[in-house]
Amino acid sequence: MAPDSSLCFQVGRYCYQRDTAQPGYSIGPDGIETRWSPLDGIQVTTRIQPTPTGHLRTHVIQSDFDCAAWDCGFAVNADERLSPVRQADGPRAQARCGADFCAVESLEGDGRGEVLLPDTNTSLIFPKTAIPLAAYAIRKGTQTIRTKVDYFS
Repeated sequence: MAPDSSLCFQVGRYCYQRDTAQPGYSIGPDGIETRWSPLDGIQVTTRIQPTPTGHLRTHVIQSDFDCAAWDCGFAVNADERLSPVRQADGPRAQARCGADFCAVESLEGDGRGEVLLPDTNTSLIFPKTAIPLAAYAIRKGTQTIRTKVDYFS
């Protein structure tokens, strides 16, 4: 799986991304808010707010069970001939290759920074990519996670 710029859930051995968009959304000066579900038993309200270097994502998650979630940044070129840089430290992760750059940082929800190296040819632009992400443990009930995504350095 290559969950480029999306919130992805792992339940058991399976991974799920956005499946059903709920009716209604709002677009305003403070950003965009939408409600959606990756599978039965998980409901998400997502708010995306622009920043000077990217955007903030706030997800309010209502889950009927414990699971894992990854709030993923944008896929970045990972061509080894261009000396890519991949770093993950605490709540932050980043990937850089030439002019391509993306970093994520968990601001709420005890997320941990990681860099995913998806299978070759999962991107239409680059044969190999790296995706910085914030990994979260989701507990049964309602919780909020917040991730900062930067793509202008």
